[in-house]
Amino acid sequence: MNLETITAYNNIDKISDVIRNSVVNGYVFGRADFCGSLGLGSNDINNDDVLAYAVNVAEKCIKDDLEFVVGGGVSFDSLEFFKTLYPIRLSSFETRKIIFSADALEIKELYKGMLEAIHFELLWLKNKKNYYGSIFKEDDKRIEMLNSRWN
Repeated sequence: MNLETITAYNNIDKISDVIRNSVVNGYVFGRADFCGSLGLGSNDINNDDVLAYAVNVAEKCIKDDLEFVVGGGVSFDSLEFFKTLYPIRLSSFETRKIIFSADALEIKELYKGMLEAIHFELLWLKNKKNYYGSIFKEDDKRIEMLNSRWN
């Protein structure tokens, strides 16, 4: 379940009661959207207040035997945030396209994997832009011809 707002956070006990008896096996804490719900900016995703919320959710996940995943603005700057959560409860952390096991935090050269994740997402977005850009433009000549006929 995506936990991305202070409203969801404030209702976590009720939500956990529902998801414990469902196919949902945990929470994804979306830090960027969560910050937005608090009136904070995306630069605040690693701050101590957001970390305190995340720690509380991690502890709730231990109590309820649920997985805990963190996302939202994952970068090198996020590593200390994740390392704080790891001994409490952190199943994985994710970019929009890549999921890292929390155990990856023990890898000395994790930054290389993170660089590859950034590179993959960059290539993905460029490919998507090129693909949809060509679809967007493919009818331009036909539209121009039909416009001239219409006029």
